[in-house]
Amino acid sequence: MRDTLTNGSMAFRKAYLQSLIDVIEVDDKVIRIKGDKDLLEKAVLARKAAAARVRR
Repeated sequence: MRDTLTNGSMAFRKAYLQSLIDVIEVDDKVIRIKGDKDLLEKAVLARKAAAARVRR
């Protein structure tokens, strides 16, 4: 998945980010990225679980 997010098609990467992020607000001094925290948490946990299964 990491390779797909890094090197995959632009359409896939854009769709993945849009599934996690609802809006990006840019202010003079602050950038806010808003989205569903539960979805973000699931994505992070899935990544950690996948990394734990990889043999090193």
